[in-house]
Amino acid sequence: MPPSLARQRIQDLITAGEILLAEDPAKTPKGKFREVEDIQTAKREIRNRTLEWQKICIASLTEIYEHCPISDYQLRVHSDSIYPHLDRLRGLLRSVPDDAQEEKAKTPTSLEADLHPEILLHCRTRFDTQHYDDAVFNAYKALEAALRAKIGAAPDSIGVNLVTEAMVSRPPSNRPKVRFSALDAEQQAFHSLFRGAIGAFKNPHSHRFLNSKQEEALELLRLASLLMRLLDSAVVDNLL
Repeated sequence: MPPSLARQRIQDLITAGEILLAEDPAKTPKGKFREVEDIQTAKREIRNRTLEWQKICIASLTEIYEHCPISDYQLRVHSDSIYPHLDRLRGLLRSVPDDAQEEKAKTPTSLEADLHPEILLHCRTRFDTQHYDDAVFNAYKALEAALRAKIGAAPDSIGVNLVTEAMVSRPPSNRPKVRFSALDAEQQAFHSLFRGAIGAFKNPHSHRFLNSKQEEALELLRLASLLMRLLDSAVVDNLL
């Protein structure tokens, strides 16, 4: 189902709900039910029509879900209030992409040329062939390798322990091997930034399949590129 049809279906549900509201004698005392002798009967009729409207909403949205990925949504059939459902339908309508956005989302994006050269070298092929988990893993593995090379660490120095070895002050020099800032608080912040990136984005990809989406993967590659540039500009201890 194209997004345009999904949007039209939802709009039709909203219009039907608004018509029910307009017929509510409690809201329109001068409406067509004004002369009805038993106003409670009229209210029950509207309530029954409201429940039917809700059932139609559920059936229609279930069909939409099968063809058009949109936000999760539920209607409570036992409720006779229209307002909450209309509000949620209007919110749902805003979440449905238009046809142009949907087509763009289906079109694979080529990796951006302005990313750090090491990120492009290790990630471009995997990203462009839509292997997004591999692309993200390669990016942070490349970052780890660059950090290891910068301080001359052993091959078995890896992960967050490598970050701590490179960026935390230790005897005998009591200075970090890689310094980003002369201010201790900022240096600690850079340590936390790199440690968090390796721990959150490299380690999970090395242990399990995460089924990364294109936009998420691209954002993570941009972050890896930024970290790589920061590492390029950092000062090594023996140059201080």
